[in-house]
Amino acid sequence: MDATLAALEKAKWTLTSVQSREQQRRPLPPFITSQLQRDASSKLGFNVRRTMGVAQRLYEGVDVGEEGTVGLITYMRTDSPRVRPRRLLERGSG
Repeated sequence: MDATLAALEKAKWTLTSVQSREQQRRPLPPFITSQLQRDASSKLGFNVRRTMGVAQRLYEGVDVGEEGTVGLITYMRTDSPRVRPRRLLERGSG
């Protein structure tokens, strides 16, 4: 094995061709609260309280340097994947 690795390291490699093709991907569905909790539990060993605490801190904002504090996720206390459009307040409408 050592001899083979040594030979491969000394070998001169040349790229002979490049193939490119267009590929379409569908985006993943929104990450809902219950899925976040399941994944945090199975992949990180987090309980629900810890998971939602981390999510809350990410929602409230994290200091990212020059940009200041930025919220990195949308509100996580729901299991709906629907995103509501923002409403702009009109001037003078309290």
